[in-house]
Amino acid sequence: MTKRVIAIIMAVMLCVTLIACSNQAPAQSEKEESGIISSDTTSVTTSEEQKDKSVDTTTVHSEKTTDNSTPSSESKGNVETKPTEKKTVETTVEPPKKTESSSATKTESIKTTEKTDESTTDEPAQETHKPVEDTEPVKIKTPTAQEVESKVVEYINQYRVAQGQSSAIVLNGLNDVARYRAKQLVSNYEHVHPRTTSTELKYGMYVDLTPYGLPETDNYYEGFDKEALCKGDWYGTADQIASAIATGFKNSSVHWNYVGQSKYQYMGVGIYYDESTERWYGCICMSKENYGD
Repeated sequence: MTKRVIAIIMAVMLCVTLIACSNQAPAQSEKEESGIISSDTTSVTTSEEQKDKSVDTTTVHSEKTTDNSTPSSESKGNVETKPTEKKTVETTVEPPKKTESSSATKTESIKTTEKTDESTTDEPAQETHKPVEDTEPVKIKTPTAQEVESKVVEYINQYRVAQGQSSAIVLNGLNDVARYRAKQLVSNYEHVHPRTTSTELKYGMYVDLTPYGLPETDNYYEGFDKEALCKGDWYGTADQIASAIATGFKNSSVHWNYVGQSKYQYMGVGIYYDESTERWYGCICMSKENYGD
């Protein structure tokens, strides 16, 4: 009887030993599997680190400590929780961006409607102003050059008489010379010798120098003595423009020294208006002698 009991006990112990051995083998395999998983997880972590470096510098610093630690089941647990936290941060950051863009869109639409409202309100205002424009003074028409010329003559003679000088006599031929010079001033605003223009137009007294042994090309016309030039962006009526021109010459001592003196008793006035630049040009030719009307 005792032998049976001992045999049963031995059998039970043998079974327990076999069971224990059988349980230890799977445990080792699990450890090996866990080691493989942890290594895979480590490689995944490395790729995620590269992605997250451009996202958050704080997360990168926490992952560097993980790289220095040895792979284990604990490191595996840390790696799994960190991406979860990062994903949570990303999802919480994105919605505000959408909210800002949506608010910006709303703001633009409001501005657009405001502009539309302004444009719609401007149209009736323009219609109501049209009758008012009819009552306003009409823009002054640009006067002709001849109108300004006659007014310049009037003002020059008024200033001459006011200071005790005689009025200047206008010569039509000298007017043509002055008009010719006024048009030339557009491209060349410079004084030329009086004989040059008179010779080109063949106005005045012809001077023949061939008897003195000079060639015929040296012959010339004597038409006037001096010229005064002006230019300006003047606007208004013929009277206003002429007053500005005449007053300018009177206030210039150099020009008034011959324009306003009685010894220069003959005068020609030329005015030219350049439409491309909307500028006026003027020339006053003064002569001591009457070289032809």
